[in-house]
Amino acid sequence: MAARQWTARWLPAAALACLVSQCVSQWSQIYVDGPQSPKQQPQWLQQQIDDREVTLQSIDWHGGVFDKLKWTQTSYIQPQMHPYDRYFYDPDTGNYTVQRYLKDLKDRYGGIDALLLWPTYTNIGVDDRNQFDYFRAMPGGLDGVARITAELKKSGVRVLWPYNPWDTGTRREPFSDGDTFAHLLKQTGGDGINGDTMDHIPKSFWTAALKNNYPYAFEPEDGGTDQALNWSTMGWGYWAYPKIPVVDRFKFITSGKFMTNVCDRWAHSKTDNLQMAWFNGDGYETWENVWGNWNGITPHDAEAIRRVAAMLRYFGKEGFLQSPGWEPHAREILQEDALR
Repeated sequence: MAARQWTARWLPAAALACLVSQCVSQWSQIYVDGPQSPKQQPQWLQQQIDDREVTLQSIDWHGGVFDKLKWTQTSYIQPQMHPYDRYFYDPDTGNYTVQRYLKDLKDRYGGIDALLLWPTYTNIGVDDRNQFDYFRAMPGGLDGVARITAELKKSGVRVLWPYNPWDTGTRREPFSDGDTFAHLLKQTGGDGINGDTMDHIPKSFWTAALKNNYPYAFEPEDGGTDQALNWSTMGWGYWAYPKIPVVDRFKFITSGKFMTNVCDRWAHSKTDNLQMAWFNGDGYETWENVWGNWNGITPHDAEAIRRVAAMLRYFGKEGFLQSPGWEPHAREILQEDALR
């Protein structure tokens, strides 16, 4: 867990406990190391194929829920952002400025496909309001959230909410968290939730979504678990960056359908992140405002994001990045000298 020491500085004690208890056991399942040489690639590839067959059989795989949430397969660029961003909301006029926000991102790095709208942590705890109340407290209330969501979706941008499972000491809702999300997302037109500190979002949330006739996407912060592939389509990826690129295991298991958003919030250079996203046909979390700490994208990295995103969107739309025949580290492109 050394690569994630930032967690202790930013999460409340309850959240950290949740992270440790839920996520450590699943950490090694998110990605796999690549072959050490071209000669080892056939054997290595067969191991991945065998792992896929065993895993799909063990979880009783019937294709998951990707057919209900096809947009997730091409949702490549997603910032975590805050609704009090001055490009997103004008406190002087009391109006949301959605187009100004989108234009800034379009001009700087080519635009986004989704966003994670985050008004909760670090505010939770100042009073008895729970995580859902912070959406109700946004300017215009839930009607305002519905209006900006509709504007974002009209502009081709999907909207996710955070789920803070460690929010247990505040005012309680009359229903379960799963039922509450299903109701509020349906009310506002939201598209999914990001499971903060979670390695998976429980199946009960999907059951509640179907009961409310409103299927929405699950994106656990810590990537996902095998069993949850039956009801999840997305996840974050805190990758390692060895000389030989690692492979997105969940994307391989699901024949390219699973969408991982590579996330590295404190990185000053985005090169490693983008290379890993491109290599795996994955997305990227263009996170700049880290709960009030600004780690802005430089013009150099912004241009790299623009180019990688353009290629991902093109090949993703054409279906090349969702191929069941994906062969990572294909021998035809491996170079012996590059691995020495």
